[in-house]
Amino acid sequence: MELLTLPGHKIKHKLKADRNTSIKNDRDGYPYVFVFFDYFCTKIKPIQMKEDKSQLMNYAMNSGLILGGFWVFKYLFVIGATQFPFLGIVQSLLSIGTPLILLYFIVKYKNQIEGSRIGFWHGVQFSMLLFFYAGLIEAIIVMIHVLWIDPNYISNTFENIISIAESLPVDQNAIEQVKNQPVPTPFLYTLNLIISDVLIGIVLSLLIVPLAMKIEITRQNENSRKED
Repeated sequence: MELLTLPGHKIKHKLKADRNTSIKNDRDGYPYVFVFFDYFCTKIKPIQMKEDKSQLMNYAMNSGLILGGFWVFKYLFVIGATQFPFLGIVQSLLSIGTPLILLYFIVKYKNQIEGSRIGFWHGVQFSMLLFFYAGLIEAIIVMIHVLWIDPNYISNTFENIISIAESLPVDQNAIEQVKNQPVPTPFLYTLNLIISDVLIGIVLSLLIVPLAMKIEITRQNENSRKED
């Protein structure tokens, strides 16, 4: 009833003062909660900012062509290793280039998107797509190899794996189960290769994406290089 006797502007001031007093009392009662809430409110805006993923699929496909071409070149040493075993060592050494190429493309992709920022899972997603498209390119040379160049390659590889397993202290029952399994068809062999490529990409991205997030390339340097 007291508020009804006050002018309109005084009612507003009184309500505002009462509200501020109430908030102050609440803060005095729960200081840590308000401190955490205030801190969270200052940080929530950049967290909610969406990353630019409009170029994700397109850039992963284009980069996958290059990485896939590298894998095709590397697989040529696998084909030649049947006649010249030392080429298998060269093929293994070339495998070091895969994580380096992944790092290069993640950094370049990060620099292409707006704001030059990329989240961890964003980078992992890019790496998965990159290795998937590269695996599709590699699958072409693999199918040509196991179907026409060396049709016995899969069966010979399967026998070599069994012989290596027999030389190791492995349960003989497990080895017998592997022997009883049919030799994979060229299609299944190639499909398993693509799946393994994607899994390798996921594992590598867990290590390389954090490193790529720390590498900064200023666009001013790139523009100056173009002008030169």
